[in-house]
Amino acid sequence: MNPPRNEHTPGHHQAVQSDRAPLPAGTYSQAVRAADFVFLSGQTPRLPTGERLNDAPFDVQARQALENLRSLARAAGGDLTDAVKVNVYLRDPSHRAEFDRIYRQYAGDPPPARTLTQSHLPGFAVEIDAVLDLPAPHQQDATTPRLRKESTRP
Repeated sequence: MNPPRNEHTPGHHQAVQSDRAPLPAGTYSQAVRAADFVFLSGQTPRLPTGERLNDAPFDVQARQALENLRSLARAAGGDLTDAVKVNVYLRDPSHRAEFDRIYRQYAGDPPPARTLTQSHLPGFAVEIDAVLDLPAPHQQDATTPRLRKESTRP
């Protein structure tokens, strides 16, 4: 008999960590795997050491946030090309076109569903979180190869 949907099943999800992304700034995991999904917590322009890039140009901040997400995706056994949903929070919406030019280098083909919104971010220009569709390692074997489309965009 299956437990009710709102009842927690122990061991159903697990934290994913990477020393190539900054440690959480609060009480949350860098990422969490739940079945075939990996939820990547919001990443900001911080180096893995925790140093904030608040005064860096927008493109540097956006790339660092995306690199942090990529590091977490790789720690889970995937890449950002496995993303099915991405949320982007910009302090200044006029950076949207510049963000899109940078983001194309990280997104898969087809690109994931995405929400981009303005947000009052404390001291930085961008924050990004994502959800990956990534079959758990025990579900991957020689008879069910994992297909991944790499982006062909410049």
